[in-house]
Amino acid sequence: MAISETISLVLLLTATYCVLRLRQIRRKKRRFWVHPVAANREQQGDYGNLILELRTDQVLFHRYFRMSVSQFDEILSIIGPSIQLENTRWHSSIDPGQQLVICLRFIYFSIYILQTMPRSPSFVI
Repeated sequence: MAISETISLVLLLTATYCVLRLRQIRRKKRRFWVHPVAANREQQGDYGNLILELRTDQVLFHRYFRMSVSQFDEILSIIGPSIQLENTRWHSSIDPGQQLVICLRFIYFSIYILQTMPRSPSFVI
């Protein structure tokens, strides 16, 4: 083997080692595939417990969502099929009812924040 071929081979092996070592360093080691808190969200989450309990009490449901159970169900029946996602082998999709709950709570909270903000001329949205 000629000296130039040996140098080329050493350079190639060194470059390959450096690339592989950089990939190992960059790769973030995960402790969990799914965190245990997220794994139990169906049994212990708000939608699994709180919302289903609120459906039995009309007054509390109306206080929480600013609509009746029948209005909520009507909205869900209209938009539910268009926001339904497919479950995959790796994770289950979020239920359309839960997506609607998140959206309604976000809208309600945003309106609440906007209403309670101080109205000063220097504050511009």
